[in-house]
Amino acid sequence: MSRKLVTILAVVMAAVLLAVANQNVNAATNKSNTANISVQIAGLTLVDAAPERLVFNVSGGLNPGSVGTGSDVYNQYRNKPGSIQIENIGSTNITKIWFNTTYESSNPFGTGSRLAYDAGNFVVISKEDANSFYFVNRVEYNRSRELVYVNTPSGWAYGRIRNTTFEYFWAVQNQSSQSQCNSTTIRLGINYHSQTVDGSTNFDSNEGATNGVDYNEFTLTDASWTGGGNVGYANINAGPFNGYCVAVWNCGEKLMLYKWNDDAPGAGSCGNADYFWDNTTDGVLYPGNSTVADLRVRIPYGVMMGYVNEGTLTIIAQSDYSS
Repeated sequence: MSRKLVTILAVVMAAVLLAVANQNVNAATNKSNTANISVQIAGLTLVDAAPERLVFNVSGGLNPGSVGTGSDVYNQYRNKPGSIQIENIGSTNITKIWFNTTYESSNPFGTGSRLAYDAGNFVVISKEDANSFYFVNRVEYNRSRELVYVNTPSGWAYGRIRNTTFEYFWAVQNQSSQSQCNSTTIRLGINYHSQTVDGSTNFDSNEGATNGVDYNEFTLTDASWTGGGNVGYANINAGPFNGYCVAVWNCGEKLMLYKWNDDAPGAGSCGNADYFWDNTTDGVLYPGNSTVADLRVRIPYGVMMGYVNEGTLTIIAQSDYSS
C-alpha cells in the first residue's frame, strides 16, 4: 500500500510542476525598440555598357561592301544582338550621352595589311528601334593615288567617303597658306559611285559641273580645334549626308563625318551634331535606369581579309552633379 501511494503522489506532483511551468511560458511578453539608420551616398557619375565586346564574324566574315547587323554578331544568345545597354550605375542624374570611336592614324587602303584598318571606323549607331543609323565619326584620308575619272580644279585635295557599296567623292579647295584652310570650300558629290555607276566625279565648275547637280558646296568655319592641325567644320544640310557635320584637316589632309561625337571639331557650334541622349528631349537618365544603342558596322570596299584591328567605342556620360 505505501509503495503504490508514493507512486501516485509522484505523478500528481509532476503534473502540478508541469502546469506551473506552462503557466510561466504563456505569461512571457516580447519587448522591442528601434534604431535609426542613416546613409549618405556620395555623388558619382558612372555608366556600365554591356556587352563589353561585339564580334561580327558569322559565316566566315563580312564581305566588303556589306553591312554587319545583329544577325552577324557571334554571341547571339542575347535578346537583342548587336545592341549595347547603357546603364546609369552611379548616383547622379545623367543628362547627356555621346560617343567616340577609334579610327586609323593614316590611310589604310592599299597597304595590304588588315591591321592597318580600325573596326571602330566602321561603326554606325541608332537610338533604340529608331532604325536611323549614323556614323559616330567616320574618318577618311585623301586619295592615295590619282583617280583618272575624278575631275577637280587644280590644286584641290580630294578623296571619297566610303559607305558600304555606296561611295561619294569630295574635294577641298587648297589655299596659299594653312591659316586659310579653316575658311575654305568643300564640295560633296551628290550621286554615289559603285561597281556599276561612276556617280558624281566632276568637281570643276569650269568644266560643266553645276552646283546642286553634281555636288553641294559648303564653306568651312574655323573649328578652334586644340587637338592638332588647322581644322574647319561645316553643317551639311543637303545631299546624301544631310544631317551630318563634317570636319576637314589642313585643306583636305583628312575628313571626319560625324553625328554622335560631341568631342569632334566644331561639334559645339555645328547644328547637326547631336547627343545620343539629351535631357532636353529624352529626359533625365536616373540612377538604375538605362538606354539602348543599336549598333551596326558598314564595311567599305577595299578592306583586306581577316580580322582587322579591333576598335573601341567609348561612351561618355555627363551628369547634373558638380562638386
